[in-house]
Amino acid sequence: MNSNPIALELRNVTKSYGGVAALREGNLRIAKATIHGVVGANGAGKSTLIKIASGVVRRDGGSILVNGMETDLRSVPDALAAGIVAMPQELTIVPDQSVAENITMGREPSVLGFTTTRRSRVIARKLLREMGVSLDVARTAGEIEPAEQRIVMLARALHTGAHTLILDEPTAALNAAQAEVFLRVVSGLRESGYSVVYISHRFNEVEELCDEVTILRDGMTVDRLSKERCRQDELVAAVVQDSALSERVLREKPAQPNATPAIEMRNVSGRILSDISFSVRPGEILGFCGLAGSGVNEVMEFLGGVRSPVSGQLRAAGQEMRFDSPAEALKRGVTYLPVERAKAGMVDMSIRANLVTASLPQISRLGFVTQEMEDAFSNSVLSNLGLAHRAHEPLRALSGGNRQKVLLGRCLLADARVVVLDDPTVGVDVRARADIHELLGRFADQGRAVIVAVSEPEELLSVADRVLVMNRGTIVAELTGSEITSEALVRAATTSGKVGAFEVVATA
Repeated sequence: MNSNPIALELRNVTKSYGGVAALREGNLRIAKATIHGVVGANGAGKSTLIKIASGVVRRDGGSILVNGMETDLRSVPDALAAGIVAMPQELTIVPDQSVAENITMGREPSVLGFTTTRRSRVIARKLLREMGVSLDVARTAGEIEPAEQRIVMLARALHTGAHTLILDEPTAALNAAQAEVFLRVVSGLRESGYSVVYISHRFNEVEELCDEVTILRDGMTVDRLSKERCRQDELVAAVVQDSALSERVLREKPAQPNATPAIEMRNVSGRILSDISFSVRPGEILGFCGLAGSGVNEVMEFLGGVRSPVSGQLRAAGQEMRFDSPAEALKRGVTYLPVERAKAGMVDMSIRANLVTASLPQISRLGFVTQEMEDAFSNSVLSNLGLAHRAHEPLRALSGGNRQKVLLGRCLLADARVVVLDDPTVGVDVRARADIHELLGRFADQGRAVIVAVSEPEELLSVADRVLVMNRGTIVAELTGSEITSEALVRAATTSGKVGAFEVVATA
């Protein structure tokens, strides 16, 4: 392990929310002038550990040491005073302000109480020069490249005077070339004496960049890897072991292999996607997975009519289509459930009304709908969902799992050949997840094509017939049947698209 003095250390830190332990035994030891990775599956405790280290939340137990001295980080200002700053994952650039103004934001230099543009530019140039970056500080921040915007955020963090920087998935929204630019700069911080905590699911970046890696599992630190062990295969094994996985279950009713594809994309490109092609046949459940910024969500939005591709074809039942809205997609036989539940359902209306409004053509007789028709129809559906006794309640009164079941019930009722679902089990418990998986199987057994995207790849073991794994806008793996294993999914999602040795230098 690294012999440098320790800049930041967390010892046996704990944190619970409502009696549920998010962190049971968190340990983190960051040596000075090193880049230290933090790796673990979703829910392993990474976010909680980092929030405690940066003063966002207070620990329940354990201790924090900064430069060897025990410290109580009760707030973000406390952490800043101790020399620790976290750069957020979301972009916080003000696009219509200059690069210099963005870098000095919140700590603007002033003379007699007045902010001076010239002094801001001097400070910004000095910070960028120390980072090895040539960038015109007078330019408007909205005009520069995405990687350069991230570099501006990094310079702003350094402007606080911090010695330890925490970077949470900093390249998630960058393509491979942009990531190279940003990571070249991060690598240079080590030579400048800074300590960096680097949280990422992109294991190729972790392997190339980090001197050590801490592994979290179920709220506990379970291992610390030296540089020699910071290999992608070890990192994949750590995450796979972390996951509570189901056995691979093959559906009894396979897809219709000789049928015309229910829906297909041909050479589709968009904001993230680059020349994507795939098809789905009736009766098939196709799974999609990938890290943030991989393009999975853009695929779902194209299929659901939320946005249109820049180029390429979208075909339904063999005919070229253009979906300009979810309503237009539904007319063409595609029903779409977005990940934001509030956008999918009328949350202030009753559960019964949500079902009835979406299914009026099926209920009406000669254009008329009576209360008795609505009651009989909705009670039948809700009985199958186990929610009949709550039909009068507003949709927002349901738990996440039950609300999702209602919205999936609407998809089941829709007269659609294709069901597109973006992360349908996010935020639901294990039992609700199993119920939702059963509903997806029911869709496919009816001969519909089902396309489901998930944030946790291992979930596809129990639901998908075939899986496409995406990375930075392209399909990097296609797995079917027994090929769909936890290790194969995690490896494809986290290790594809090697960044290399960060040889690209950021320029103006």
